[in-house]
Amino acid sequence: MAKLTGQLAGGLVAQMITTAAELGLADALAPAPADPATLARVCRAEVDSLRRLLRGLCSIGLVEEVDTDLFDLTETGQLLRSDHPRSLYSWARVQGRLFARLWGALPEVVRTGRAASELVFGAPFYEYLAAEPELWAEYDRSMDETSRVWFEDVLDALDWSGVHRVVDVGGGRGGSLALVLRARPDLVGMVYDLPAVAALAAADLAGAGLAGRGAVMGGDFFQWVPPGADAYLLVRVVFNWSDEPATSVLRRCREAMARGSRLVIIDQVVPDHEVSDPVKFNDVNLMAIGGRARRLSEWDRLLAGSGLARTHTELPWPTGWSAIIARPA
Repeated sequence: MAKLTGQLAGGLVAQMITTAAELGLADALAPAPADPATLARVCRAEVDSLRRLLRGLCSIGLVEEVDTDLFDLTETGQLLRSDHPRSLYSWARVQGRLFARLWGALPEVVRTGRAASELVFGAPFYEYLAAEPELWAEYDRSMDETSRVWFEDVLDALDWSGVHRVVDVGGGRGGSLALVLRARPDLVGMVYDLPAVAALAAADLAGAGLAGRGAVMGGDFFQWVPPGADAYLLVRVVFNWSDEPATSVLRRCREAMARGSRLVIIDQVVPDHEVSDPVKFNDVNLMAIGGRARRLSEWDRLLAGSGLARTHTELPWPTGWSAIIARPA
């Protein structure tokens, strides 16, 4: 009973964290421990309500009460600072602004097989985001944040021998490409994404001192992918889509690839036997946007239908992500 009761409180826990991010609470606490009245002035909140939220955040390990009515961030809570090098500030805000609105439709998703975004927003997930530029910008920032957190070790561990030019397909603001270029000074690369996103990537790569080695190009990866690279990256792109659009992306990559090119897919693979696994948990979340996680056998079918063959797989890193390497069949 206690276990199920705790699990049923998961939605409230997520909302507490997103509320802390929306209020900028971690930034307000970063300089020094503070009392609720001081924090309320900075965060534009009502004092007693904020005090109660702070006590709740203590219960989940993000904040600690170091003295009566005096609060400070824990090590985990530091990750909600907007300026932390491994910040999850935008990721937390996106959970509340976007995904929490979709999870409520899960019963109807399971009944009908339709994506939650279509039921809640009346449009496919990315089509809805395109019509909400402020939300899309926050979503892009969250993708860049989590790239730094999740993929640094993954991308650094891959074999880049024989690779000089990389194209990151659907590369967002360039977070993943930046990790590769910093780890391998001999490489040059390109972020290829929708024009509005590519413009953000250009600014971010320049800010990271990588403009000379990191180009950007705007376009639609369902229609065309730029040719001429030794390696193509698809970092958490394919699992956002059902099989038909996923196959379209993979086919455009195959058309761009020369015989010796490789496709590096950083994605999730559903294990065949483990009862409990975070990938299986996330696969339910992917129903919100119309995507899906896949077993390795399903990946092989998807690749074969796109003119590609899997040559190597790294399964999985501690973060739950796997690397699937494919070449033209």
